[in-house]
Amino acid sequence: MAELWSRAALVLALGWATGLSAQTVLPEGFLETEVVAAGGLNRPVAMEFAPDGRLFVCEQGGRVRIVKDGVLLPQPFATVAAELRNERGLLGITFDPGFAQNGWVYLFYTAPVPQPHNRISRVTAAGDVAVAGSEQVIFELPPLGAMAIHNGGAIHVDAEGKLFVAVGDNSVSTNAQSLGSLNGKILRLNLDGTIPETNPFYATTTGPSQAIWALGLRNPFTFTFQRSSGRMFINDVGEGRWEEINAGVAGANYGWPLVQGPENPGRFVAPTYAYPHPANTVASMAITGGAFYEPAVANFPADFSGRYFFLDGGQQWIRVLDPATGAVTEFASRLGAGVGEMPLGLTVGDDGALYYANNRTGSLLRIRFNGEAGPQLGTQPHDQLVTEGGAAEFSVTAYGVGPLVYTWEWDVNGDGVFGGMLGGNAAVLRLPRVTLAQDNLKLRCRVRNDYGEVISAVATLRVTGNRPPVAVIDNPVAGLTYRAGQAITFAGGGTDAEDGGLPARALTWWVDFHHHDHVHPFIAPLSGVSSGSFVVPQTGEVSADVWYRIHLRAVDGGGLTAEAVRDVLPQKSVVTLASQPAGLQLTLDGSPVSAPHVFAGVVGMLRSVGAEGQTNGGVAYDFTGWSDGGAATHTLAMPAANTTYTATFVPRLTARDAAAFALQTVPAQMVPGQSNFVSVSFTNTGTTVWTEGALYRLGAVNPVDNTTWGVNRALLPGPVSPGQIASFRFLVRAPAAVGTYNFQWQVLREGTALIGAPSPNLRIAVAAVQRNARFVSQTVPATMSKGGTYRVKLQFANTGWQTWRDADRVRLGVQMPSDNLNWGLRRALLAADVPTGGVATFDFTVRAPVTAGTYAFSWQVLQEGIAIIGTRSPVIYVTVQ
Repeated sequence: MAELWSRAALVLALGWATGLSAQTVLPEGFLETEVVAAGGLNRPVAMEFAPDGRLFVCEQGGRVRIVKDGVLLPQPFATVAAELRNERGLLGITFDPGFAQNGWVYLFYTAPVPQPHNRISRVTAAGDVAVAGSEQVIFELPPLGAMAIHNGGAIHVDAEGKLFVAVGDNSVSTNAQSLGSLNGKILRLNLDGTIPETNPFYATTTGPSQAIWALGLRNPFTFTFQRSSGRMFINDVGEGRWEEINAGVAGANYGWPLVQGPENPGRFVAPTYAYPHPANTVASMAITGGAFYEPAVANFPADFSGRYFFLDGGQQWIRVLDPATGAVTEFASRLGAGVGEMPLGLTVGDDGALYYANNRTGSLLRIRFNGEAGPQLGTQPHDQLVTEGGAAEFSVTAYGVGPLVYTWEWDVNGDGVFGGMLGGNAAVLRLPRVTLAQDNLKLRCRVRNDYGEVISAVATLRVTGNRPPVAVIDNPVAGLTYRAGQAITFAGGGTDAEDGGLPARALTWWVDFHHHDHVHPFIAPLSGVSSGSFVVPQTGEVSADVWYRIHLRAVDGGGLTAEAVRDVLPQKSVVTLASQPAGLQLTLDGSPVSAPHVFAGVVGMLRSVGAEGQTNGGVAYDFTGWSDGGAATHTLAMPAANTTYTATFVPRLTARDAAAFALQTVPAQMVPGQSNFVSVSFTNTGTTVWTEGALYRLGAVNPVDNTTWGVNRALLPGPVSPGQIASFRFLVRAPAAVGTYNFQWQVLREGTALIGAPSPNLRIAVAAVQRNARFVSQTVPATMSKGGTYRVKLQFANTGWQTWRDADRVRLGVQMPSDNLNWGLRRALLAADVPTGGVATFDFTVRAPVTAGTYAFSWQVLQEGIAIIGTRSPVIYVTVQ
């Protein structure tokens, strides 16, 4: 799996550092030089040129540095409280379109409190420093998980003045496809941190998710906009097989973790360009930078105009993509100081040169074209401090046409005249065993070819008699192995021939997480302690080819250092994901795999496995269960012993619709025009699930009276699985004419077919009733005070065919012989005419009896002097006190 960050061996044992031992290979006429020498920057990770030509560089620990007129300024521009851990830290920088007026600079970094999360803030520049206290947080991302990798971090402003932000999946691959997570996405914001309503998912999401502009990315570590066209290229660091350059498109889904590289089923946006990892190797690959070549002043030949330069930090090369044709050509190789370094942050300066940083050495490099045939120096030799008896090494890099000849010269007499010759014809001079007599030796390198020569700067060798200290790691003991989730304690110390036992303040610890041939910083340097501990995460890198290396560096009073290391290797197991029958598709951490799929991992690491129904070889299968009893998609911890997990499937039954009548509740007699609730139930005896979305309904089917009842369809109350009963309760209206009518219904699938047999046919009598009433509701206090007045309300439905009118003396009358005279009135008037099917509301005031006791309260519709209508209201017994 390609990841960011790798650490070269630190040359600490004797307190001196080698010069460059490898030289970048460039096309003829190009030259690489150091803008900032190794050690000048502390973990540079991102950079961008300001509109005024200054280069702002992010150091991962939280400082922003400025390179001005080719010189690194000593004072940081700004410092933010960033968590320096693995791929977390200060990761992105960009400038406001109005920078010349407002001085606004935007930063992306990992804030450590209240819990680690990524943040976008803005500071205000005042010359070469930020205004104290000017930081303003404009957008907070949600808390991060335990694993501190796949963080993204690039930010840029497009031509429309919108702020784009790249966010990695935080090593949880399923984040990338979820619109509920900001991880694995490109975000789009207004410059004040608010979310534009024009974002593609604004209307379909809520809260921070409305900021999502594109999804389906693993670790979009860098991206860039083309100045002339506005085109956006996203560099997505891949897993084990592909690195991608994706064209930025609003609403795009790039497919991770379901697809990688050009393997695209069509429902995802395929990469503009993808390149594979070398077959059958564990070589580190990671696309760590890219830039369109459109500078204010071109330095490269015209053929490079508009081309896209992209950098692979793991393989240490730069290649060139022609966006018009898709053609890719090699440009530079062997970037950096040697194996294990991590070049990144590729950008184009206004001077037309390419710039990139080396995260491990802390150097900043520039590649430019000068077309010179004679030798040109890229890097100079550096001063060395070496203990007597140790080895010293000096080096240069040089470019020119044809073979180059290197001659190392030294100041024989200390008079500034160089004439002695050291070593052979090589860019590297190694002195295997230095003596005190060589202290203050000054040397330089002369490089020549058929077109001329160049002489390097002078370097000085300092030799000391001070002996280096010895660092010793006591814990963990050699041979200790770990499981994910385990706490590991480290302890140790240092001794020195001159100083004796070294105090804790002379010690520095750090822990690296090794993966294949590259390294992730796991615990940042921790000074002033003799012991500590850490917990191995259960999430994150899932490869079995990993381990932790604990470093202890001790420094003596003379400034010499020594380092001890202790490797802690993992306990491993092998898991097989099988299917029954064999050969079906499963998922591992969200990515599809074919069963049987075998993989190794560290014991205790959490993995997500999944299974779902599918079609294979023309046969449809339904998933029935995992051998460990887990859900269709569930998390498992890598077991201590090799284990097989089997997903079992069964052939899917052929879809079949069938229904059987269950019961029905229908009034045997109705009044013309009267509305009544009815209930008809059927059992789903087929193999399909009835849903409203699939248009399963109840329909009137009697050929004579299927349009008689005011409605001919009833909707499903909810999904009905095979074996369940669907109860349709709905309102029908009796025909206006007196007579006997057919009532018969059947389950159907709209526009497709009738299902099963219909309900038994009922013959419903619709008879004329001139006057009828049905009680609906009443609101009456249960307790009253003696002689008090109270508001009551009763409702009755007109279920006859004659309209109730006040002119016909239709009233509400008290109807409780024992207490008819106790409520202060005996009649309540109609408020309005009530037609057939309507409801009359009688809202009136009564007076409670003057004597305490319990009194009956019941009323009934009547036609004064003619008849009592329908039934009375249920009796309520009111307590008067």
